[in-house]
Amino acid sequence: LDSVGTMEPDRRDRDQLLSGCIPGVATPLSRVVYGTLFLHNLPSDEAAFELLDGIWQSGCNAFDCAAIYGGGVCESRVGGWLRSRRIPRDEIVIVSKGGCEGQEKLWCATIADHDHMRREIVNSLHRLGIEYIDCYLLHRDDP
Repeated sequence: LDSVGTMEPDRRDRDQLLSGCIPGVATPLSRVVYGTLFLHNLPSDEAAFELLDGIWQSGCNAFDCAAIYGGGVCESRVGGWLRSRRIPRDEIVIVSKGGCEGQEKLWCATIADHDHMRREIVNSLHRLGIEYIDCYLLHRDDP
């Protein structure tokens, strides 16, 4: 942490990894996107935060989340980390996904309607503690 409590990666690491872009997203993103699927398996929030610290300090600024990862725990841990480390929102790219039920529903697509997807997005925003998701994907198609 720097003097104001913000996680600051080594600028050289960040510059080497930042090379991608998503049309419509202002923040350049790292060539490596960290998938948060197993954050819920770590024994505590602090253990997850320490892992995310290392990812961030290596220069990675793009995180792949999903509503079904750990039943929402993974998104909550990413959100808690963002708040506790005071990560500037305009320096990070958050990708999240919805439209898929968890293991108890055999990972089925559940893109029922506009209202259903809106609820999933609002719930993800709440768990992440952010005002917007940079890129939102449908986790499973529903042909």
